[in-house]
Amino acid sequence: MTRRVLVTGGARGIGRAVALAFAASGDRVAVADLGTRGAREHDAAPWPYPMAGRGELDEVVSQLASSPARGLGVELDVTDPDSCQRAMDRVVADLGGLDVLVNCAGLLDVGPIDTIPIERWDHLFAVNVRGAFLMTRAALEPLTASAEAGRSPAVVNMASVCGKVGFAMTAAYCASKFALIGMSQSLALELAPRGIRVNAVCPGLVPTAMVDHIQSTGIWDLDGVDTDEARRRAAAEMFPLGRFQTPEDVAEAVLYLAGATPVTGVSLTVAGGQLLT
Repeated sequence: MTRRVLVTGGARGIGRAVALAFAASGDRVAVADLGTRGAREHDAAPWPYPMAGRGELDEVVSQLASSPARGLGVELDVTDPDSCQRAMDRVVADLGGLDVLVNCAGLLDVGPIDTIPIERWDHLFAVNVRGAFLMTRAALEPLTASAEAGRSPAVVNMASVCGKVGFAMTAAYCASKFALIGMSQSLALELAPRGIRVNAVCPGLVPTAMVDHIQSTGIWDLDGVDTDEARRRAAAEMFPLGRFQTPEDVAEAVLYLAGATPVTGVSLTVAGGQLLT
């Protein structure tokens, strides 16, 4: 069965890997990200690292088009209810429905609690928690229709090991990911009677723009891990499996949860043995 899939935050990093993995499985995939709004958002409320732009969104769509799947790129601000509904309407119209929603859009900020601006805390929660809530709500009608057609629809939320255990200097990020796991568990129970499964994936450290930002701050003892050999040594110390996780590792877990029909309410850790829960 060819699934209809929407991946938010899909222009780069983990979201991009997830979108390409679904496409490689023969699914039809829509990718949503800020696009041209990315530069405007960054200019209006500067974040420690730049947002994905339209070029990155177009590049992913081009890669999807070269696969068996027909890709679709949609500009989306997950903090805006109207933007979420417009994006959902376009995806459903183009794909003919929706079977899998992957809420991958997310932000990271690090630093002492007394130095993080309140506006950044609020914006991080708006993207990481409110965004997943708004997108899931917008997807309820097409996902319910998918369940009624016997297609076993699923929502997969991108959480983090930081949603299972706290780390210093990451109060806002940890709090948002704990909230996302709690919301995933609650929705798993609420939506089970509709035939909609809800799960979360909890990656460890994955080399993305977020982790590059952490490294630049010196937090989490990653400062100076700037060569392949240094990364290998750091990974061997941090992870029993001896390596950092990759976006493709996380994508594999997302595909599993999207297709594991008996599984709901799970928060699946993908962290190389770093966290055994």
